[in-house]
Amino acid sequence: MSIEEELTEAYKQSTSRLKRPSELDTQIEELFRKQSYKEKTKVHAMKKTWALRIIAAGLLLTILGFSVPYMISLKDNIVTYVIQSNQVRSYDKEQAIHIRDSTQQMKQSLAVDGRGIFYAKELKNLLPKTNLPSVIVVPNPYLWLSEKEWEEQLLQADAELQLPSTLSEALLFLGGQKEHPFGGFLSINDLSFVDELMARVKEENLEQAWIALPSDSDKRNPVFTTLYKNQADERIYITMELFSDKSQIQTIAPVTKQEQLLIGKQPVTYTLTEPFLFSDSDLYQSVFWLDSLGDKTVMYTVGSPEAEIGKTELTSIAEQFVH
Repeated sequence: MSIEEELTEAYKQSTSRLKRPSELDTQIEELFRKQSYKEKTKVHAMKKTWALRIIAAGLLLTILGFSVPYMISLKDNIVTYVIQSNQVRSYDKEQAIHIRDSTQQMKQSLAVDGRGIFYAKELKNLLPKTNLPSVIVVPNPYLWLSEKEWEEQLLQADAELQLPSTLSEALLFLGGQKEHPFGGFLSINDLSFVDELMARVKEENLEQAWIALPSDSDKRNPVFTTLYKNQADERIYITMELFSDKSQIQTIAPVTKQEQLLIGKQPVTYTLTEPFLFSDSDLYQSVFWLDSLGDKTVMYTVGSPEAEIGKTELTSIAEQFVH
């Protein structure tokens, strides 16, 4: 069987298990209302890994626990990860710059390792189409500037989360953070704060507003992003997310290009997401895959907001991580 046939068969087997509800937005909006009510009344305990989560990193809307019409699918015994392409309403680059400036000002007001929910009326036109409130999560992660100290953080988290020594031959270390490269996500534990923020927006007729989240609301899988630049001063981000509980993750994003690749026997996926709000280039491209390690899974993502970096360079970096 050829490589192309192997990929096609693996893709069919993975995606054939997924159900395809016809009205995704309606179901998500209903979940949001129900879970918000439960938060308010304290009747039901939320589960971390089967939750609605909105990733502000790249402004992808990620829904855990639902199956949707798929575009890309990755699956192992712990993680099911699906991406559905959904375009933004009317992306305006000047509006995007304004939002990035506003969130940067908000970030400076947050405590180190703090998070907050940001609302802006313009976000409705800059995010993929859904019926959810126009909010994103803005984090202010601590940045490790010492490569040695960052490697110690990775080792303490898990022995598998090590950076290949060959990376330093071609890339310059800029820092490490326990966060996705472009921000965090909104978990179900945070939904009551969304209600609080939106009530204030409505009462005061605000164009923009934000609210800080308590530190104990941050219930998620460990995430580690290492920031680099290459010899051309182009930014490259390597993210490792560790899963130990079964998780279903579906992402809605304006994916304009995708390709299934093989590194050795490891299937990987390349995507170009455009537009991409939190990148000053308005795009983000990445190569990602799941590494199954028995009772846990690591999701690797090698990405860049640089238009000049292509899948070949991202894939060559990814090759150094594939076991």
